[in-house]
Amino acid sequence: MSQERIIVLKALSKMEEGNIYSNILIGKFLQESKDLDVGFVRELFYGVLRNKLYLDYILNQYIKSGVEKLRPVEKNILRIGLYSMLYMNSIPDYAAVNESVELAKKFVKGKVPFINGVLRNVAKREFNEPSSIDNVEYLSSKYSWNSEVIKLLLGQYDFKFLEDMLIKFNSPLPIYIRANRLKIGADELREKLIGEGFEVAEETSNSRCLMVRGTGLLDTELYKSGFFSVQDKSSQMMIEDLDVEEVSNILDCCSAPGGKTFNIAERLNGRGEILALDIYENKVSSMKKEKQRLGIDNVSFMTWDSRQIIPGHEETKDLVLVDAPCSGLGVVSGKPEIKSRTTLKDIHSLVAIQDRLLNTAAKYVGYGKTLVYSTCTITNLENDQVVNRFLAGRNDFKLIRSRQFYPHIDLSKGFYYAIMKRET
Repeated sequence: MSQERIIVLKALSKMEEGNIYSNILIGKFLQESKDLDVGFVRELFYGVLRNKLYLDYILNQYIKSGVEKLRPVEKNILRIGLYSMLYMNSIPDYAAVNESVELAKKFVKGKVPFINGVLRNVAKREFNEPSSIDNVEYLSSKYSWNSEVIKLLLGQYDFKFLEDMLIKFNSPLPIYIRANRLKIGADELREKLIGEGFEVAEETSNSRCLMVRGTGLLDTELYKSGFFSVQDKSSQMMIEDLDVEEVSNILDCCSAPGGKTFNIAERLNGRGEILALDIYENKVSSMKKEKQRLGIDNVSFMTWDSRQIIPGHEETKDLVLVDAPCSGLGVVSGKPEIKSRTTLKDIHSLVAIQDRLLNTAAKYVGYGKTLVYSTCTITNLENDQVVNRFLAGRNDFKLIRSRQFYPHIDLSKGFYYAIMKRET
């Protein structure tokens, strides 16, 4: 029984408690452990999460009482074994079964015969795949999304388009970085990273954006010295779409973790003033450290609930950004638990917050100046509908342009932005 599987089992069982993100949790487990095959741990951990409902769909064909009646540790021992059999080609079925049996001996001794029997039966490969008769049930079970969300998305997207998107979401997306122009050019950064053994490709749509493959990227001196930041190309392209060189007084209302704020600051090259707000003090503290790493001077921070107006700042800003809290359905490649965890009720609750944030942010915008709304999701409820509702109530704002990014088309996260201008 490998230490890697023990770590994965503990992390997956912890995820059952909810209210925690997978990337944060697995990071903590890996920091606390040494001499692990990190690649194996991540593949198995994220693989189970990405395919959780699909794995349960298969297991339910062999468990009369259903997977949901099992304790978290029992569920996850079975999921680990089944995922290993279906997706990890280097592991023979008998080895996957034996490893799960060893986990059961350590954590649930009384369930050893049950777990052994279920997995040995699954190994015969006589289970049924999800039926395509019901589109909602098929997509939900096959790609491990909450059925309520699938129903919503089917009302928005063509079936094939949606399935292609779900397939792409079920695999890791490329890692993109942004060269810090205050310290280095993209070409020089690319050569230095190649010299350290990374594969680096240029992103033609953005001169500072590079796609990087390799491990230990954040352990390099280049990163620690502030020569680059990790930021998806969709977010970078939004900033490239703004005429930030023409502005000097900027407000970022929901700024953590700070990528958009710092991208603008780097483009301004020390000019202008940026005020970055966030409701959580710990996130503001993290951004202050990031500011030092990047060598940025023109950003200040405030812990603030952006649903409320800051007195004295009305109509004073050249550019106001609202990267609103959202369902996160566009970042499920890196946080796959969101797929099965998110409900329609959750989305509607977020829409109410998004409406308020956007209407409050508009009060800061000067005449003839710019307001930007963005999310990392793919639902019209949180994107176009929020913007259209805002514009319907504010005839002094007009939409300049908007864009939705898709993983299977843009090789990026599912990101949305809308650029609006306040008319004079």
